[in-house]
Amino acid sequence: MKFLGTTLLLIVMASVHMQAQPGKKHFTLPHGLTVDDYVPGKVLVKVKSKAIGSFTGGANGRMQSVMRTSKIRPLVPSIAQSSARLRTPKSPINIAQYFAIDFDENISVEAFINQLYETGNIEYAEPVFREKLIGTPNDIHHTDQYYLQTIRAYDAWDISEGSEDIIIAIIDSGVDINHPDLVDKIFINDDPVNGVDDDNNGYIDDYRGWDFSDNDNNPGIFKSGGGFMHGTAVGGCAGASTNNNIGISGVGYHSKLMFTKHFSDNQPANSINYSSDTYEGVLYAAQNGARIINCSWGSSFRSQVRQDIITYVTLEYNCLVIAAAGNDGVSAPLYPAAYDYVLSVAATNGSEEKAPFSNYGSTVDISAPGVYIVSTGYDDSYIEFDGTSFSAPIVAGAAALVMEHYPDLTALQVGELLRVTADKSFYDVPANADYAHGLGKGRLDIMAALTKESPAIRAMNSSMVNELGNVPAPGEKALVSFDFTNFLSASSAALTIKIETTSPHVSISKATVSPGAIASGVTVNNSENPFELTIDSNVPVDEQISLLITYEDGDYVDYQFFDFVPNPSFRTIEENLVTTSISSNGRIGFSDPSSSNGGNGFIFDDQSLLYEMGLIAGSSSSTLLNNVRNGSGGFDTDFKALNLIQKITPGERSSAEVFGDFSNSTDESQQKLKINYRSLVWSEEPLDKFVMLEYTITNTTNAPVSNFHFGIFADWDIDNNGAKDAAGWNEDSNLGYVYPKQSTTLPHAGVQLLSGNAKYYAIDNDQNVAGAPFGIYDGFSEGEKFTSIASNRLQAGTANGGNDVSHVVSSGPHNIPAGKQITVAFAIHAAKNLDDLIASAKHADTLYESITTVTDVESPLSNNLLVYPNPTRNQAITIEMEGTTSIGIEIELIDAKGQQLLKEQAALVNGSYATTIPTAHYVEGIYLVKVKTGNKIAVRKVVISK
Repeated sequence: MKFLGTTLLLIVMASVHMQAQPGKKHFTLPHGLTVDDYVPGKVLVKVKSKAIGSFTGGANGRMQSVMRTSKIRPLVPSIAQSSARLRTPKSPINIAQYFAIDFDENISVEAFINQLYETGNIEYAEPVFREKLIGTPNDIHHTDQYYLQTIRAYDAWDISEGSEDIIIAIIDSGVDINHPDLVDKIFINDDPVNGVDDDNNGYIDDYRGWDFSDNDNNPGIFKSGGGFMHGTAVGGCAGASTNNNIGISGVGYHSKLMFTKHFSDNQPANSINYSSDTYEGVLYAAQNGARIINCSWGSSFRSQVRQDIITYVTLEYNCLVIAAAGNDGVSAPLYPAAYDYVLSVAATNGSEEKAPFSNYGSTVDISAPGVYIVSTGYDDSYIEFDGTSFSAPIVAGAAALVMEHYPDLTALQVGELLRVTADKSFYDVPANADYAHGLGKGRLDIMAALTKESPAIRAMNSSMVNELGNVPAPGEKALVSFDFTNFLSASSAALTIKIETTSPHVSISKATVSPGAIASGVTVNNSENPFELTIDSNVPVDEQISLLITYEDGDYVDYQFFDFVPNPSFRTIEENLVTTSISSNGRIGFSDPSSSNGGNGFIFDDQSLLYEMGLIAGSSSSTLLNNVRNGSGGFDTDFKALNLIQKITPGERSSAEVFGDFSNSTDESQQKLKINYRSLVWSEEPLDKFVMLEYTITNTTNAPVSNFHFGIFADWDIDNNGAKDAAGWNEDSNLGYVYPKQSTTLPHAGVQLLSGNAKYYAIDNDQNVAGAPFGIYDGFSEGEKFTSIASNRLQAGTANGGNDVSHVVSSGPHNIPAGKQITVAFAIHAAKNLDDLIASAKHADTLYESITTVTDVESPLSNNLLVYPNPTRNQAITIEMEGTTSIGIEIELIDAKGQQLLKEQAALVNGSYATTIPTAHYVEGIYLVKVKTGNKIAVRKVVISK
């Protein structure tokens, strides 16, 4: 099974953390999505916690237009939420933040979601992806249930016959409620049929499940057809009446079945799409007593709302979610099977071979028979079916037996026990040779699950750092560690854990660790004994690399995949009150502003402020290089990353720094400029409201460059998606700012030039605004871009109510000789009002002056100066100096702001000097040790860590 944290390695590598508040969102439908893949006129949303009231009543402001034309309802009925609040929460998910919204089907889903994001109340919004059933009926070729022998169900029933107290939920197309092999197995709720919601669960008279498509209390079906029969057949595999001299035997024996119906009564008989949201059935089942939830359906499109639902029912209600891996015969993930906290089931045939139709891959946990499966059909019939749809409920029935036999196990432990005791010998079948690690741990073996003891070790949280604790640079040794949790029986001291990869971009120098014995329920971390590897400098941007982790301890042999992206296209800065992302292609906020992807935007005070930010550079409109929007509706992409973007914490001059380089071409012979960039951020007041950006621009040609300008373009959206904003210029601080023209509570944002030759150009985005020389709604031409970096316009949005604005802060003109370079620096600010913004700009200006005047100095004296340990975690540093004569020396300790913290006079005695300086009382960061003898100076940077 997959667990939350399985992708954390990617997150650590990218220095990106999942944000409770993402950046300014602009939604586009996923690539490959067609109108058949989602439900028109409906979306799922997670709202910000502070906005729950706007969705449950009392909407105001921007939410009113949405509420006026839409039907909004919580995913869990409010009365059921009230009951749930009486429990002690076990899940990090607050289900009260999740809603379904129905709206006019003539409005595109894409447009409606972007309208929602404009309200500022939404964490994420998504289409309702259609789930397709993944099983098909066959003519009857076999009359026996061969698979019961294969999975050793007969032997298992001698140990456990399940229990009526264990409910398996079948979230599907409904059920033939009068089928003789199911009628006695359907869970009956205590709720009397009297037109009243007596049990306060939000559903009236739901005594035997719920029909979510027709919104009534009858999950029964009234017609045949593969789709309508699907739920009936799935339920029969899991829990048809056993030992009743009728029909077939369900694996779950005495276990009860709960059905939710997601096919409408008026759907065509040959339908394969569910007509209501199956995940509402998942929530219903969990809240009404189901211990196991079977999902024999899926979609190729991932949903964060739906992942949250799975997480919620698993942790809050101790449910085991089991899902079919899919019937497309591919290794691509299918959801929900590929979600965290789901036991994913592939299919085998009667010869123990992978079924030709079965999906496979790293997200599969276990296999079970899925070919020639005889099960219950419509109108008291029995039909043979193929599909992972029927493999999943066979595993669900097995889970019910294990739950009865081991009542103290959690749902996750039950899933792990089924997985680790699966029969791996089916990998010896020649036809399965090409699917190693692609069909799960093995084929279901219920008898083994009921009789064997085994560890079940899973790597959870992870870290990949260099020896200084930072993100490793290309060629550096990377230290990899995990939290290893044992879910079942204790391992022995002989346990070994190994990593390997097929990627040509990773070299593993230390592949094996021995953590010792891990007791049941215990988590250990190998940070003191990490794996070691090196990442090649040529790894492509955003390429995902898989690590295979294997576990061996006697008979216990297990594996797990971890994916990571060693060369992400962006890094995120979040060390102070501002959160933003720096992209390797030179963009700020989002590496792909067309879809608001590849970053966090620009966030301050829980407000998402940015639509787009990028660079414009050049000497004329014909020589421009830029990465902002263009005149044809797209975005220019003139800058190409040259090396890995990196982040270090602490930085050389600040709390954290992101750096790298880019050019107009990766081919040196075609390069016109090479730009080295470094972002710097400070966490302490009053430096905590800006990010500093420093660009060193090298003329790589053989000819001088004249009249060169370099600027940052920013399209801020502060009030009403930017429609009520204005832009201005503060000359004293070289600060261009954008502010809400009407609101007195929304924040302000700005771009400041810290180096010389400032220019500022404010843009009214709508070209029809009176007095606007040009706008950018109709495109942003090369001529307009050069105008914006080479001339001045100090105001925009001057109309009474303000309007949508952008601005450019630039430096120029510059002359750059061939092979020479210039440095241009900016600070990007946010604050609660203009006074605070200007104050922040003054602090940034003073700070930049200090950190550029106090730098490393190399001289002959440098060879004689030693400062250690560096970095220091030992609460002190030692300074040693050697020389040939006795001479006076002066020692200074300087912080990143250029402030002198310590100054001592000393002398070389017999040509040597040593002293120790306590550092425990200094904050974490970069410091300079400066030693002066006569007219010679040596400076060493030292990192103080805690």
